Amino acid sequence: MKKFDEPREFHLMKTIHYQRGLVSFEIPSHWCEDADAAGSARFYADGDDTGTMRLNTLTFEREQLQAVEETAREVFRGQAYEMLPGGLPMRHVLTTENEGGEWLHVHRWDVLVAVSPGHWRLVCFGYTGLASAAEEPRMQEELRFVEHAVRTARYPSAQQV
Repeated sequence: MKKFDEPREFHLMKTIHYQRGLVSFEIPSHWCEDADAAGSARFYADGDDTGTMRLNTLTFEREQLQAVEETAREVFRGQAYEMLPGGLPMRHVLTTENEGGEWLHVHRWDVLVAVSPGHWRLVCFGYTGLASAAEEPRMQEELRFVEHAVRTARYPSAQQV
């Protein structure tokens, strides 16, 4: 287990190798994890009013060989994105949605990975929490942690899996 430099409850970490290593990242060791039949995964601290981190992937092909930046502009449909230190484009979007009468903040990070020539993977991380709790220190800490996990995850190409 590795240590995360903040906050205290996130010090003990465990590594997740999602779908046999399509993406690997770390979560707090006390977080629960589960997956559905379609392969989407959820990660969360047990308890009331905690946020939920979600993950799924989409794989697609492009007939024409394109540069990463060109594919990112198409996939992200002109929305702003940034390049992660490893050269992968990442888009972050925040929306507010109503589910069952409760307002939620839904953060989504999409990371575009060139798998092989003409083949791409979109790694979709999400974090959902109560909008009314968005300013609470615990939710802020979880959100900072999830963003750190997305930015430091390992995103191998097909040759590396």
